[in-house]
Amino acid sequence: SKGPKPAPSCSKTNGGKKSQKGCFCPEGQVMENGACMDVTECQCEYAGQRYDVGDKWDKEGECLSCKCNGAAEEKCEAMSCKSNCDDDEIEVEVEDECCPVCRADWLTAVNPAPAGDMNEPLHLTCAVEGIEITADNVKWYKYNPGEEDLGLLPKHYSLSNDGLILTIKKMSDARVGSYKKQWYQRRVRGASP
Repeated sequence: SKGPKPAPSCSKTNGGKKSQKGCFCPEGQVMENGACMDVTECQCEYAGQRYDVGDKWDKEGECLSCKCNGAAEEKCEAMSCKSNCDDDEIEVEVEDECCPVCRADWLTAVNPAPAGDMNEPLHLTCAVEGIEITADNVKWYKYNPGEEDLGLLPKHYSLSNDGLILTIKKMSDARVGSYKKQWYQRRVRGASP
């Protein structure tokens, strides 16, 4: 009988375009390792590794998660990423990584103990390293007593456009005492740059 050349196999389930004489597997089967097998049992192959029907793997370079559906066919979709960052971490996109990573210690105080004069403004300044941020990434809090978001108190405080400078508009006895006891804290809420 005549059939395709090369004969159907798991790597080429329809075989080739040319024809040849010989013995061939029945319809719906392919020749694999010298024996006929059902085409739906064919493994998938990626990067030189074989996967059984139902197996899953990630194509990291393409940011895809794949599953072998049989007949040497895979179904792939975009990787799903889960953010598990702590309160003091920020989610950062890193080149050549499919999913964002959590970064801690990305925010530092430039002037951790500035001196302030009565009735004068005082600037508290932060710096970031290795990431780009917006003002939405940084929140300033007065944390003793309570946790007041200082960005919501424009009468006494102002924030720079990038969120890295908090200005106490007018130092008073209450603010001097609070600051000296380090009642101002820089904190990050899990936002993406």
